[in-house]
Amino acid sequence: MKQLTRSFVLASALATAGSAGAAVMDDFVPFIGVDYKQLWVRGNGDYRNAFPKTYPGGTIYVGSKFTDCFGAELGYSFSTRKKHDWTDPDFSSVSIASARVRFTSFHLDINGYIPLDNCWELIGSVGVASMKPKVNFSANTSAAAGLTAAQIDGINSINGKSKAVFRVGVGAQYLVTEMVGIRAMVRWENTHRLTVSGNQNFGNFMTAGFINTTRPFKDAISLAVGLFVRF
Repeated sequence: MKQLTRSFVLASALATAGSAGAAVMDDFVPFIGVDYKQLWVRGNGDYRNAFPKTYPGGTIYVGSKFTDCFGAELGYSFSTRKKHDWTDPDFSSVSIASARVRFTSFHLDINGYIPLDNCWELIGSVGVASMKPKVNFSANTSAAAGLTAAQIDGINSINGKSKAVFRVGVGAQYLVTEMVGIRAMVRWENTHRLTVSGNQNFGNFMTAGFINTTRPFKDAISLAVGLFVRF
């Protein structure tokens, strides 16, 4: 009798666990998506005129909803490389260098969803990204720029470093079919944490006061619009 009771309790426990697992799997909705992304970020301090102010690019992401109201995603973002002439009226009447800049990042976001009806959902997200500004300068070697050989070498040595940045976003998505949807997100990222470095001549440039910071960017705003498929 005791053995029969134990068997009944064990079978009941397994059935309960199986039902709970099935319920969890019913809420588990994986998805994959691709976005067009426009990034706006201004130069900071003495870099205010050094870089472009907007960068087109894209995002690829995968993730899942765990419940109707919560989910998570991993993604990779990139921008196209853009060129801009660095001008500084306090130093020279002509461009002192040409900058080529692009951004790459990997992100992890936690998403919250507010269903409005069968097709629309509002989205809020918080997350972190490992972002790198890929910065390359080509200093103006003409006499009009007024740069010494050491200054030219220092400017040409400037490169970006990867940093973790915090990101917050809001947006909405619409299901066109049961599997395919459209999503739009606006995000803020604290890209003022991004830094650049260089060689000893770059360090001397900073000591002399020509460049006043190793954090060349202000915070960024982005708009991402694209398609996703859920399974």
